[in-house]
Parts: sequence; structure tokens; C-alpha cells
Amino acid sequence: MTQLVEVTRETGVVRIEMNRPEAMNALSRELAEAVVETASEHAADPGVRALVLSAAGRAFCAGADLHETPRLMRQPIDDQVAAHTHMQRLFERFERLPLVKIAEIGGPCVGAGVVLASLCELRVATPQAFFCLPELSFGVPFSLAGLPRLLRAVGPTLAAEMLLTGHRLYADEALARGLVTRVCGADEILGVVDEWTSTITGLSRLLVTNAVSRLREANESLLSSDRYDADSLVLASMDPDSARLSAMYASSITGK
Repeated sequence: MTQLVEVTRETGVVRIEMNRPEAMNALSRELAEAVVETASEHAADPGVRALVLSAAGRAFCAGADLHETPRLMRQPIDDQVAAHTHMQRLFERFERLPLVKIAEIGGPCVGAGVVLASLCELRVATPQAFFCLPELSFGVPFSLAGLPRLLRAVGPTLAAEMLLTGHRLYADEALARGLVTRVCGADEILGVVDEWTSTITGLSRLLVTNAVSRLREANESLLSSDRYDADSLVLASMDPDSARLSAMYASSITGK
């Protein structure tokens, strides 16, 4: 059976590769749990200072799992809210890990994938990468506390364009707007990450974890939001237009 994540260890660094290339690394519940549980296990090791999150295949993450989503849409709203809350809490656990998180983004980064990447302190992308939020066209809200994180990264004007029009933010624009730290060729990305991790692993772990915590707290103070997005899911479940779009989306996936 194929492992959902592939893990390698180097001195002071753990590398986690999402391994669903056939699904463009869409975030199923199982994949999200595998990433967070694996990362949490290694974060507990006092010798680890940095985590590198990458993805097999041509996409970083295609967002929510295309086959889980239509099935979840047919569930009672309480079950939808419970599943959503579980995913959001997984993301929060990942964000709060006491080490530096680095995202290697070598291709499309969509929906929930944008949220996952935003949980990392450092993000490097190749020119093939782009970021977009297609959720509203599917009749579902952009959730997982993604909007506050996106606003912190790119500001309200660009966040509104991405959310309301599905605007694709390509790597160079993402760099200019602060969504990624650096853009480089696919053959250079490992060198960039190695440069970062070499520096980080030479620092005091206590000071590194303190800095990561302070960065997160500073971001939260700029635009705090402790609200879960369950109310948006409930509204979508009662909205005829959302139901129509969701049905069209589910039909395009299932062929029914």
C-alpha cells in the first residue's frame, strides 16, 4: 500500500512529502491526519529545528479531496460541521508546531492547499506554481480559517479578488505580494531550502521555537480570528444557489 507521506531525516531537519500525485495531493482527511501526526511526532524530538513540506508529482496541493467533497455535501449539516472542525483543528495543530515550517511549492496550490502553505513560516515556489481559491464556484465557502491568514499575507484587496473571482496568483505576483518568500527554478529549490535549513539548524532551538511562536502571535494580533467557519457551512446548506452549484460540481466529479 502506498504511503500517504514519505519522510526523510537529516541533521536537525525532517522532510515530509505528501504522496498522492495521482490526486494532485488533494487533502483527504487521511492525508491531512498523516501530515499533522507525522510532523507532530518529529517536532517532539529536541534535535529537530525545521520541517520541510513538499509534494510528489506536478501539484503541491489541489485543495480539498474531489471525491470526498461530494459525499460530504450529502451528509447532514452536523456531520459536515464536525468534519470541517476536525480539519481546522488539524491545521491549527500544524501551525503551532514548535519548529520552522518550510513549504516547497512546485506547482498548483489550490483552496485548502493555500491555507496549508500559509501555515509555514517560509515558502519557496517555482515559476510553475500558482495559487487560487475556486471554492465559491463550487457552492462551498472558503474555510479552515483560511481567509484571515490570506488577508495577513496579501492584504484585503488581493484577497477579495482571489476569493470572489478565482484570480490565479502566479509565482512572481505571489512573491511581489508577500505570499511566498522566494521564487526559483525547480532545479534550484533544494539549494534554497538547504541554505535556509543550514542556517536554522545552527541556531539555538530554544530561540528558534520562541521566534516561531512570537511570529505566530504577531500575525494573530494583526488580524485575529478565533472563529470557526461552521456558520458559513450552515448558510451554504440553506442557500439554493449554493446547492445548485454544489450539485453541478458533484455531478462533474461523479459523472451522475
